[in-house]
Amino acid sequence: LASHCVPSAWNVKRLVKQMAVDHSSVLVYDGECGFCRRCADWVLSRGKVPMSPSADLDLNLLGLTPAEVSAAVWWVADGERLPGHRAVTRVLRELGGGWAIAGRVMAMSPLSWLGGHVYRWVARTGLGSN
Repeated sequence: LASHCVPSAWNVKRLVKQMAVDHSSVLVYDGECGFCRRCADWVLSRGKVPMSPSADLDLNLLGLTPAEVSAAVWWVADGERLPGHRAVTRVLRELGGGWAIAGRVMAMSPLSWLGGHVYRWVARTGLGSN
């Protein structure tokens, strides 16, 4: 990613402060997508992960565009932007315990490669729609 696309630590902290969340990272998802909302609810039922639907955020502060957030979920932290399946593995690690182990395993090859294909398939086939 080009350095101009990666949000500065200041922007992420400012945005998170606006959200009244005590974290320096946030999971951004498409709040218009029913599948995305159900996944966000699943995560929240298992732990505290800072997240927000994209419509509630100033995407410019995060270095994201509306097209990017409608195409994939994003994990944004100080100097880090992870889309799609990479964001999912990061969120699993945030949950801790067995989920953290699953997230680490899923981030390794060849599962990471497979995860990318599965994520794109779900998005493309409409499983991610309302």
